[in-house]
Parts: sequence; structure tokens; C-alpha cells
Amino acid sequence: MTRTDRVVLLEIVGPFFGSVLLFTSLFLAAGELQKLAEFSQKGVSPGFLLLMVLFTMPYILAYTIPMAMLLATLLGFGRLSSDSEIVALFASGTSFPRIMAPVVGFALAIALPIIVINQSLIPAANHKRETMAMEIRQRGSTATTTTEAFTLAVKAGDNQQYIVHAAGGVRFGTGGKAYLDRVGILLYEKGMPVAAVGARRAEWKIGTTSWVLIEDKPGELWMAESQKSVVLYGRQIRLREVELGKPKELESLEGRVTELSTEKLAERAQLRHAEGDHAAAREAEIEAQARVSFPLSALVFAMVGAPLGIQRTRSGKGMGFGLSVLVTFVYWTTVQIFQAIGKGGGMPALVACEVPNLVGIGVGIWLIWRVTQRGAVN
Repeated sequence: MTRTDRVVLLEIVGPFFGSVLLFTSLFLAAGELQKLAEFSQKGVSPGFLLLMVLFTMPYILAYTIPMAMLLATLLGFGRLSSDSEIVALFASGTSFPRIMAPVVGFALAIALPIIVINQSLIPAANHKRETMAMEIRQRGSTATTTTEAFTLAVKAGDNQQYIVHAAGGVRFGTGGKAYLDRVGILLYEKGMPVAAVGARRAEWKIGTTSWVLIEDKPGELWMAESQKSVVLYGRQIRLREVELGKPKELESLEGRVTELSTEKLAERAQLRHAEGDHAAAREAEIEAQARVSFPLSALVFAMVGAPLGIQRTRSGKGMGFGLSVLVTFVYWTTVQIFQAIGKGGGMPALVACEVPNLVGIGVGIWLIWRVTQRGAVN
């Protein structure tokens, strides 16, 4: 590492950690504090609330760390330019792309670890937080909804389809056994519901994709939001066994996409495609790809923020913060638009998630070229 690299990094690192603290505080104030206040009114202990905040932090930091890179480069390069250090570096023959090298390296150094922990650690923390929130909401209620509940469509014939809902999700026992809790099955023929079966439990036939209903009751369906069964008047059938899939596959259907590891997201996408629910499959694919694409926005923000920082030397820190909010807003809006197109099937998940980054990198290269042609602004 050269002296130039050290000078540039020293101007970036301090504002970076300050920006992380700033954006994280804003995220907490905007979304989480109100929820925590509501939970506190229900008598939840401070220790329990603190634990919820700790499980929330990884998810928030995965967003605020890349955003902080933008403000850090705006402030750091603005300081280098205002102190004429950029002018001195240019005069010594150091090109602007060479000055940018440690910034790009720093951006990648913070992006790659986020990509790694995004695959399983952050989803696990999200799942724990949602489980704790569900526990609080159900205090004083008879509802037994869990974050593991899932619904699956199974084709039974040319004109028949089962809609299976497991309110208690998948449970694993000893000896390779697995169970589904509070199972409800609706039989559709030609798009119309004709019969229903409810069961307290379904037991997996080890080594197969079949599940045997235990304590099944024709004509009853266990609903997700209540312990009460809803009697449906229709054909009386005796369904004792249904083909659903293996337990590990069904487990990938539990919870929100933000609570699943990337491996489980791939399994969910495959299952949803197989049952014809392509919208849910694309949602899982977009989430998996976004776990790589958004951390890489740190590189985009570094390439855009540094040249912009040089060109706003007299604007002050307030303008730097405002500009960082504006750039982040434009980037995030672009991300949402392309992800919506991807979820709608307009383009593959990889393209939908990476186009904003490619556009941002293109803008950054243009800004860097512009600074190289004009020289430093003093």
C-alpha cells in the first residue's frame, strides 16, 4: 500500500463508520422503534426487546453499509479536494483512476462479507426476529399461527387439484421421521372446491413423497388464523394419503423469502415452478439474486460518490448528505422497478437485479472520465 492509498483511505474510513451509524439510526427510527413501542405497551420486557433489536441489526446493516459508502466517498473526496490534496496528487502525475483504486478495493472488501452472510446468517436472524414478533402478537390470543405455515398446490388429475395448508409447518422427529401439524386439504375439480379434509397431523412415509393423515375428518378444514375448524358442505371423501414431497423440500416453503437461506430459496423456486405458481417462484429467485446484487452497490456508490465529491468542494457536508440521499433514492427506485419487472416475468432474476448495478457502474466510469479530463476542482 502506497502513501497515496493510505491518505485516501484515511479520509474515507472515518466518514464511512459515521455514515453507517447515521443511516442505521434512521432505519431504526423509521421502522423498528414504532414496533418496539407497541410491543412495550403489551408488557414485553426490555431484555426481550433488546434481543429483537440485535436480531434486526444484521438485516439493517446489510442495507446501510453499502449506502454509507456513498456518503463516505462524497465527504472524503470533498475534503481531499478542498485541502488541495487532489490537486497535489494530479500535479505529481497520479491519475484519478489510480487515486480511486483503494476506494474500489475498500468497497469490495465490505461488499463480499455481506454477500457471504446474506446467504444464511441474515435469513436465520430474520426468522428468529419474526418468530419472536409472532409470539408477542399471539399473547392473549387463541390463534396458533406460526411462521412455519405454508400452502402448496398439488395436481391430482387432469381436472383435479389439492390445495394443502399446513398451519404448523414441518416437524422433524427421531429416526428420520417427519410430521405436518394441523393440515387442511381442499379438493378442486375444474376450478371449483368440492370437498375438504382436515387432520391434526400428517406423518411422512420415510423415503417417499407421501404423507399419511392422522385423525383425519372429512368435511373440515383447519384454517391458518384460528384453532376452530370451518365445516365445508360438499362431497364426503376419505383421503388418507397425499403426495406432497419430501420434508426438506416442504421446509423450503415455510416463512417469508427473507427468512430462508439461499439454498432453501432455490428449493422453493423449484417447487413453486413445479406446481405452476411461477409468481412465487420468481419472488424467491429475485430474493436470492438480490442478496448478491445489493451488497455490490457499495462498488457503484464508491465509483459515483468519489468524482461527485470532488466537484462539490464548496457545498459543505449538508449538501453531501443531501446528494447521497438523492443518489440512493434514484438507485433504490431503479432497483424496485427492475425487480418488479423480474417478478412479473419480464426478465430473468439475474438481469433484473444486476441491471441497476451495471447502469450505476457505467455512470461512475463516465464521472471518473469526466474528472480525468477536467482535472481537480479547487
